[in-house]
Amino acid sequence: MKNRLNKEKYLNFKNEHGYMNYEQYIYAIKKICDDIYSKYNTKNIGLIALARGALPMATSISHFTKIREISIMQLQMTNSDNCFDYGHVKLKKYFLYDYDEFVILEDVIYQGNTTDCAINELRKLGKNVAGVYSLAIDEGFSELKENKNIEINYVFDIPKECWLHFLWEEDILNKEKKYE
Repeated sequence: MKNRLNKEKYLNFKNEHGYMNYEQYIYAIKKICDDIYSKYNTKNIGLIALARGALPMATSISHFTKIREISIMQLQMTNSDNCFDYGHVKLKKYFLYDYDEFVILEDVIYQGNTTDCAINELRKLGKNVAGVYSLAIDEGFSELKENKNIEINYVFDIPKECWLHFLWEEDILNKEKKYE
């Protein structure tokens, strides 16, 4: 189940690469925080960031919601930094605060494999997943393969098979570097 929190559909893209600037990022964070406040008791729910990508997002959401404890789950799909070079998802490590229910934070959902794996791992630990929040989703994504009943809340769509860069990454807009 996808739930877009924003009326604007896309970010600006050049070729297969897009960039989320500071204003878009803060806008997305506020949309996500407003939705978390409207759906959950923030005193009884934990935030879990899927590392590495969701760590900046988790920090921002923590500040806005006043949910101070950020749990982290490190999953791995590949050792490569090449776009769309995905393999089998596996759990590497996790650190969880003592909550029974979590909101999963993911920077970008492409196919949902990492998100499915995180939900399954939390359930193995006896934890409930209240929902998933993402800054952006690939427009080709429709639903999770294994956890279809979990709501995926997100702010922006990414054109199919495109790569999104964030403001904390290198300044890609002012470089002439060509991406593979």
